[in-house]
Amino acid sequence: MKKLVIILISCVLVVLAAFGVYKLWYIPVYCDIEIGISKPVEETDKYWENYHVAWNNLPESKDWMLNELVEKNNTFRMDFFEKHKDDKFHIMVDVNFENDKTIITYHGNITDSETGKTEDFKKDLVFDFVLTEKVTE
Repeated sequence: MKKLVIILISCVLVVLAAFGVYKLWYIPVYCDIEIGISKPVEETDKYWENYHVAWNNLPESKDWMLNELVEKNNTFRMDFFEKHKDDKFHIMVDVNFENDKTIITYHGNITDSETGKTEDFKKDLVFDFVLTEKVTE
């Protein structure tokens, strides 16, 4: 009888250990963060659609995700506005989730203030984690 109990306990421990390894190594990282899209109320010659991030009880171990998101986004926006501060632009944003990645795509068109020439614009910000699968508009 003792042998049977020891074997059962050992089996349970092996299963729990295997599940723990699986959870740590094979399950993609998900966070309780939701991305929403906000659109400006007024139409002007400079239209910039924004996204906002909301989260509840984000574990400290996941803070790096939010930090990376903010850092990449701020760097991109500062570069964009510095380069196109005098231009007219209409930029929209989409958020997609593919292959355990979050892809934030800015797209639209930019009209050069000096030449009057309009060009298409597209820039992807790719993150190696999934923030959420809910995107609201």
